[in-house]
Amino acid sequence: MKDTITVLSIMLFLFTACDRTTYYNIPDEQKPLLVNNDTVLFVDSLTQKIDTFNIKIFDDYFISDNRSFAEYIVIRCFRQNKLKGFKEFHITETDKSTVMVSVDGYDYNYLYFYVDQSDIIKNDINIRGVIYPIVYVLKPTLNMPDTLPNKVYYSYKYGIIRYEYNDGRKYELMNESVTK
Repeated sequence: MKDTITVLSIMLFLFTACDRTTYYNIPDEQKPLLVNNDTVLFVDSLTQKIDTFNIKIFDDYFISDNRSFAEYIVIRCFRQNKLKGFKEFHITETDKSTVMVSVDGYDYNYLYFYVDQSDIIKNDINIRGVIYPIVYVLKPTLNMPDTLPNKVYYSYKYGIIRYEYNDGRKYELMNESVTK
């Protein structure tokens, strides 16, 4: 009888241990402050022209099997004005603190940047009077046409805070909401 109770206890433990649903969530300190339908403004440091983007955010879970869910956040920044060049930034964050930023170029050619290495981290970057404590400076591995940014500055909380072109133009985040 004692052996039967022991075997049943072990089987019950294994059954409940195997039946757990697991959620892998993105830490709150890495979730964006942006919300759906926000408008984000960037100013060209040379011409003072403003580049405007509308934000669409999706927060969901990948389902790797019936019991394991991994959170991901997609931020799509749609360009609202008629400046030449790309149409949108597409940002994907995962539960493993990995971020992929793609820039939509002509004919849907994509340029990818990844936040996955420590040598791209910069501390205390000052952009238009706002100090960002941790910023990832993302560069493509390929030579890009002049119509696409060649460098993107990314912050988990604020998203893209600067993007630069080969010709020296740089667009910097100018939303007042950043300082709140």
